[in-house]
Amino acid sequence: MIVERIKELAKKNHITVYQLESELSLGHNTIYQWNKRQPSITRVEKIADYFNVSIDYLLGRESQKNPQIELKQDKDVIFTYEGKKISPADFAIIESILRNNKVDK
Repeated sequence: MIVERIKELAKKNHITVYQLESELSLGHNTIYQWNKRQPSITRVEKIADYFNVSIDYLLGRESQKNPQIELKQDKDVIFTYEGKKISPADFAIIESILRNNKVDK
């Protein structure tokens, strides 16, 4: 599963698996060998970071590349900073940052 996911991501990014191995300083055919043996977590992490996806996505344990962060401002929970209550507008900015979206003020 991991090799198939990597091949799919490489194709979408217009690179070959061999180019990916070269860019990440992995040995030639390292990724294809993962069909037969388990990769180290360090190498899987490198690839996940390169493509900006979760490790679970690479391993086939998630169908979404980057699972959504779910934040809810519960009426019984008060978010504070330096003892002051965070406004709904500021909470929205914080939520946007956590979601890696652009923040417009």
